[in-house]
Amino acid sequence: MLFAFEAHLGHDADCNAATDSVVFFDRRNSLAHSYQAILTDVIGVDNLVVVATPDALLVTACDKAEQVKDLVEQLKAVGLLSGRRRGRAL
Repeated sequence: MLFAFEAHLGHDADCNAATDSVVFFDRRNSLAHSYQAILTDVIGVDNLVVVATPDALLVTACDKAEQVKDLVEQLKAVGLLSGRRRGRAL
């Protein structure tokens, strides 16, 4: 399971799962979450995770989704999750 909320999402015939405001076209085995009214479209890609929020966009391969935790730790370390930017490359 990729994310905790995936268990609450239904899957379509192509094994895609999504929250509101997401449109899939020509894709398989993908998960997408879009914050409120941000329209998110996914076309022609397979095995993908897309998470769109008001202040960030995450796109990763399904088999790399477990690395999100490490990315969050790096973002915290450079102050990007607290709203302070230090100008450091990840």
